[in-house]
This record gives sequence, C-alpha cells and structure tokens, in this order.
Amino acid sequence: MAEIHIRGLGKGEFLLEKEGMAEALCVRSSASAGKDAGFSPTDLVAAALGSCLMAVMEAVLERSGCDPCAFSLDVEKEMAESPSRISRLCVRISPPRSLEAVLVKKLERAMGLCPVKRSLAPDVKIVVVWEHPKDSPPPVEEGRL
Repeated sequence: MAEIHIRGLGKGEFLLEKEGMAEALCVRSSASAGKDAGFSPTDLVAAALGSCLMAVMEAVLERSGCDPCAFSLDVEKEMAESPSRISRLCVRISPPRSLEAVLVKKLERAMGLCPVKRSLAPDVKIVVVWEHPKDSPPPVEEGRL
C-alpha cells in the first residue's frame, strides 16, 4: 500500500509527497480558476495511465531482449463538460522501426494488465495508436486493449 500526502500551498497549488521519497507540484487547472503552471489532477491521471502502460511494456521488452529506452509514449487527455471529467485518453506509442508484429501483440496483451487502466471508469475511452511504419496495427480502443 502506498500513502500519498497532499499539502495545500495556497493559490491553487498542492504538494504531493509519497512516503517521503518523491514529491510533485499539482495545480488547479485554468478551467477551475487555477493556473496551468504544473500538473492538474486530471493530468496526473493521464500520466498515471501512461507510466503504468510503459511499466508493463518494459517488463515484456526486457524479457524479449529489446531495449525499453528505444520506446516512448505520449498521452493526450480530452475533457468532457457537465460534469467535468476525462472523456478520452489517447496513448501514442513510438516504438523502434524494427518492432516485430509478434512483439506488438505481446505488448498489447500486457497493456491490458495495467492496474491504472483497469481502475478507470468504463466511460473513459482509451485509444492506443502505434506510431511507426506503414505496417502499424490500427488504433486499439478500450474493450479490445
């Protein structure tokens, strides 16, 4: 179990601390009368999904003898209004050009094991797009991931 301590700093800023090991600045978004000077709580959800997916993929890559440093991903967050919520998270994975289709399938299966993904509400649409050569698989949407 991890304990996260959150301390208000005023003016829409909060300091997040994990058991004295790491800290991050969190801010209210400009949409809720804050400022866009750091990670908003919904940005942290997007970052949590991306880092969780990267962690499960890294384990598969290491077992397959691939360099996980050759991979990167970006997460684009879309918000809905009334009520304000995350409606869609688009994950764009940038693998090396030489990635084999068999490994892509293993990575896609592993991504389905991400605990953050499993914890998100079913109405949050998750789309995964592989950004590599013409033989890339089609986008994978929630339910198929």
